[in-house]
Amino acid sequence: MNEMYAFVEQAVQNYQPLQDELSKKIFWARLALEFDPSPENTAQLVSLGEQQGWLDVLLRRIPSILHAVERDHKKLILYGTNVTGRAIAARLMEMQADFYGFCGRRAKEFPGGLMGKPVLSPDYLFQHADEFYIILSVSEAEEEILNTLRNHDFPQAHILFYPKLARGEDHQYFEFPSLFPPGTAFIDGGCLDCRTSYLFSDWCGGKYSKIFAFEPDPISCSICEQRLSEKKIRDFRLIRCGLSDHTGKKAFRADLYGCSHIVADGNVEGEHVVAVPVTTIDDTAGEEKIGFIKLDIEGSELDALHGAEKVISRDQPLLAVSVYHRRGDMAAIMDYLHRLVPEYHFWLRHYSVGAADTVLYASVSLLNEQ
Repeated sequence: MNEMYAFVEQAVQNYQPLQDELSKKIFWARLALEFDPSPENTAQLVSLGEQQGWLDVLLRRIPSILHAVERDHKKLILYGTNVTGRAIAARLMEMQADFYGFCGRRAKEFPGGLMGKPVLSPDYLFQHADEFYIILSVSEAEEEILNTLRNHDFPQAHILFYPKLARGEDHQYFEFPSLFPPGTAFIDGGCLDCRTSYLFSDWCGGKYSKIFAFEPDPISCSICEQRLSEKKIRDFRLIRCGLSDHTGKKAFRADLYGCSHIVADGNVEGEHVVAVPVTTIDDTAGEEKIGFIKLDIEGSELDALHGAEKVISRDQPLLAVSVYHRRGDMAAIMDYLHRLVPEYHFWLRHYSVGAADTVLYASVSLLNEQ
C-alpha cells in the first residue's frame, strides 16, 4: 500500500509542471497504456496524437482498398504485428472490413495466429507476392520496410497504403521554435540518417553554433556520410558513438536499422550484437553552450541524460526526449529532470498511430514569455 501511495505522489509531482491540457491528457493516457497495453488504451493515446491524421486517411480509404482487393482477387495483409498493427486491425474489425492476416519478421512468435488471423513471414510474402495487397501498419521503421519490399521486388502497386502517403511535414522533436536560444549548439542523439539534423537547421533558420550528431550504428553512419557528401550542413560533427552515463563500450544490437539499440544485459555474444563506443554529452560538449538536446536512442535516454548532468544544470537547454521505449521511462525522466532543474516546464506530444513516438519537451521558458 505504501508503494501505491508513493506512486500516486510521484505521479502528482510529475503532473504539476505540464503546461497545457493536451500534455495532461497524454500523460494519463501514457500511464494507462503502461499499466495495460491494450488496443483500447493505444487508441486513446493515438486519439491525442499528431499523426491521428494518417489513420483517419487510411480509414477513409478502406472502402476503395477493399474494392481493389475484391476486384483483383487478392488477399489483404497488414504488414506489422506490433501494437500499431493490432490497433489498426481492431478498427478494421469494428468496421467489419475483412482482411486476410498479418505479416512481420516476428511471425514465428505467433504459431497460432494473431487476433484470429494468420501471421505470414516476409519470406512467404515475397515468394507469393502476386497473391497479396498490403497495408503498411507501422509507426516506425517505415522507410526500412519499404526498402526491404523494394529490394525483394515486391510490386509497388501492391502496396495500397503506407503512412508517408498521408503525412505532412514531420515536426516530431521540433514543436516550439520560440524556446530555442539562437546561437547555441544542438545535440542530435540518435541521428540515424542525419534527417533530424537537417530538419533542425531549417527549423531554427540556421541560427545555431554547432551540431553534435551521435550515431553508433555503422550502417546508419554510412548513410549519414553519403547524405553529407550530397548536401553539406554547416558546423556539423558526426560522432560514431552511442550516448550513455559514462565513456567506454557497450553491447549493441546492430541489425535493426532505426530500431538498433544498446543491449541492456551487456551480452556481446548474441547474433548481430557488437561492441560499440559510448560517450557522454558532458564529455563531448566541454565549454560549448548547448541550447537544445534531442534524444531518441531506443531506451538509453535516461542514461544519456545522466551523462548530461553538468550541461543540463549549466545551460538549462530545451529538451525533446522520447519517453516510450521502456516502461516507466516517462515518469523516471520527468522526475530526474525536475530534480536536476526545478525550473523546467514540461509538454508532451504523441506522433504515431501506435504506442511509439511519445516525446517529452522541457524548457525553463514559457511559450507566452517569448
